[in-house]
Amino acid sequence: MDRVVRFIDIMEVPDLRGWLREYADHAHFSELFERKLGKLHAHDKEHGSDFLRTLYHFLESSGNLIETSNRLYIHRNSVKYRLQRIREIIPIDLSCPRQRFVYHLCLTYHYLKANE
Repeated sequence: MDRVVRFIDIMEVPDLRGWLREYADHAHFSELFERKLGKLHAHDKEHGSDFLRTLYHFLESSGNLIETSNRLYIHRNSVKYRLQRIREIIPIDLSCPRQRFVYHLCLTYHYLKANE
């Protein structure tokens, strides 16, 4: 399974990409990522899971399970299982637009930094 996140969609939004690149070294982004997604990131590293990427694609696809499963090449029930596990690891309410925005921003920041 390909574990690399593709950034074609991110790169299509030049204002967001430029803004994030400009401020990517700012300590507040690192702190926000750690506060919101640190546990999930640690879990992925420790257990070899793919929860960060699952959450990223879920948010990128506006919460569409079928599109998320297609992007990850897994069954939609696997996406549902992963989202449940994510909710057990971090306090995220995927029905809240503000939380979805913050987590999406954090994940976009994370993957931009990882690909520098």
